[in-house]
Amino acid sequence: DCCDEASMYYFTSGAFDCPNGWPQLTFEDIPDGTYYYIVAFGADPYDFVVEINAIECPPAQPGDNCTDPLKVTVNSSADLPYVDNNYTCGRGNNESNTCMSYYDGGEDIFYEINVNTSFSAIFTLDPQGTTYSGMALGASCPPPGSTYSDCLAEVTSSSGSAKSFSIELTPGTYYLMIDTWPSPDCIPSFTLTIEELIPEPGDNCSDPLKVNLPSDAPYMDIGQTTCGRIDDYSSTCLSYYDGGEDILYEINIDEGGYYEFIHDPKGTSWTGMGL
Repeated sequence: DCCDEASMYYFTSGAFDCPNGWPQLTFEDIPDGTYYYIVAFGADPYDFVVEINAIECPPAQPGDNCTDPLKVTVNSSADLPYVDNNYTCGRGNNESNTCMSYYDGGEDIFYEINVNTSFSAIFTLDPQGTTYSGMALGASCPPPGSTYSDCLAEVTSSSGSAKSFSIELTPGTYYLMIDTWPSPDCIPSFTLTIEELIPEPGDNCSDPLKVNLPSDAPYMDIGQTTCGRIDDYSSTCLSYYDGGEDILYEINIDEGGYYEFIHDPKGTSWTGMGL
């Protein structure tokens, strides 16, 4: 409606790049309907020209929206790993009110994942250098909610490196959304991998690496890594330092005394440990 503030369709970008220096406004993905363009002046009105150019949106491709998501079926571990090389650029920002919170403002892509067997899954998104990207899993499309804790599982990061989350999946249908902050607005190229997670000692608190002191002293775990172990715990006494992938040790003290714990990250910055 004309002048109805509640129905305004705000422009998504603006620039003073017309040949005469006047502003140009660009509206993206406007639905069918009737719109009113309001021109307002200050104290001194003057003549003006309005030029409108329209380009029909290209037909939606599989994955562009929740109506036709890319479909993945997992009947058994034989269907894994699932690997998809894809992109979000050009797909449009179709959903921006999801559990991804600040990370659902860019262009997005959607997957429907049909699971017919129970298994531990690890989802890995490699944005191939694109920063501020993330993904979220939900029981409906798009993943519902308004904050990260509303997702079944999610991972976001300002880093352009690969990021993962793990989750126990039972038979059912799940929906995965990949999006950005939105600066940058989209991901030109990414790789999504869905694998069966086979836990190793140290991956989590259910099966930590065990150390008995003082009988195992001096204990040395050389050549160890957290990479690939997943960020299982992110609400610990480590505070800001518990947001990456982690490794767990169980320390059994048979005789009280002074024990020194030394962690050498071999050049990796921003690391820590907590007891």
